[in-house]
Amino acid sequence: MTVHKPGLAILPALLLCSAAGAPHAKPQKLGPSFDCARAAGAIETMICSSEELSAYDRALGIAFAHAEDRAETARKQRAWLNEDRARCGDADCLAGAYADRLDDLAQFPASDWGTEYVSRSAQGTLQIAPIGGGWYMFAASATWEYAHHTTTNFGDAAGVIRPVAGRAEFHRDCDLTFERLSGDRWRIRDVGADDNRCGGVNVNMTGIYVRKKRS
Repeated sequence: MTVHKPGLAILPALLLCSAAGAPHAKPQKLGPSFDCARAAGAIETMICSSEELSAYDRALGIAFAHAEDRAETARKQRAWLNEDRARCGDADCLAGAYADRLDDLAQFPASDWGTEYVSRSAQGTLQIAPIGGGWYMFAASATWEYAHHTTTNFGDAAGVIRPVAGRAEFHRDCDLTFERLSGDRWRIRDVGADDNRCGGVNVNMTGIYVRKKRS
């Protein structure tokens, strides 16, 4: 995703295809937010050659479009492009850079780009949306409070997943599994070791996330 070429014109079609596609149809392969015929440099070429990186680029374009302070977001985006993304020399580094940037842009309450779910057990929230090609972008957060509410620890994660038979895994700074349940619910399991959880001490995103009712 680039500041000057966010590729937003393709997003309505992407979401429509994901939402309305046949349940057992093979997802159509989709590119990033920019035109791969005009890819410039090794990084854009890498993105165009990877479905996961293309999905990350589309997701970042959506989050960028929903940012509240567009001028400040554009400034930070340019810095991220020139520093964090530019130093990557392989696909894994790029995916991590995109996940970190998406975490900055897509978390609550900054935007409403997806459907929101809540979990009482995790004291958490999940926002998720289809972005085409069978991929979803997500942003999840959870909290844990000490006795008497003296201190609250926070955790969050954001990225892209591609569920197969309703299940998906996410492995970046932390490890999560996703399962689509009946009744418009998601089950998330925080499966990382104690030192690889998605947040502070005792924060655990494991729980069933139920679609939030509109007030």
